[in-house]
Amino acid sequence: MGHRKTTATAGWRIYHNKDGQILDEFKNSQTFDSDAEAKTNEDVRLRLITQRQAVIDGGYTLGEMYAPRISPTWVWVHRNYYTGKKPHELKKAKSYVITNDWKGAAEIWQGVVINNPDLKIKGKAAYNLALANEVQGNLDSAIEWCRKSANEFGNKKARSYVKILEDRLANQKRLDSQMGK
Repeated sequence: MGHRKTTATAGWRIYHNKDGQILDEFKNSQTFDSDAEAKTNEDVRLRLITQRQAVIDGGYTLGEMYAPRISPTWVWVHRNYYTGKKPHELKKAKSYVITNDWKGAAEIWQGVVINNPDLKIKGKAAYNLALANEVQGNLDSAIEWCRKSANEFGNKKARSYVKILEDRLANQKRLDSQMGK
């Protein structure tokens, strides 16, 4: 019976090219444990992961962990939106969302915000408008609609969504800065 433990450690430090200020720093380790059984010591040694392979695998894994910090990364997120039988406009807008027609759905939701007297329903429609704007990349407008849903119409779910949208906007601004936009 044999055992080999190998730890790969990697670190990155990114400096500002003009003043030398540290912009980002990352250090982490990846440990590999390998066990093997065989009749001879030579066979055990051959069955254990080599230190070289452990370092290669660890370096790859650590690079994957660091890459999203410095490079744009696509992330899938799940968002809920309001549908329902009443008012019928929310149900109608759902069919637009299913066909990825966010502008069409947004027009319906805007009509609900303007015309429906029920504050709770207005809050749901405003929340949905925030989502439609987020999907279309209009984060400032999404935040406005979400705040309106929370503050003017009392939608409690919109409070946490505002924070999510603000974080997205901050990340987008940082990305634009990094990409020289």
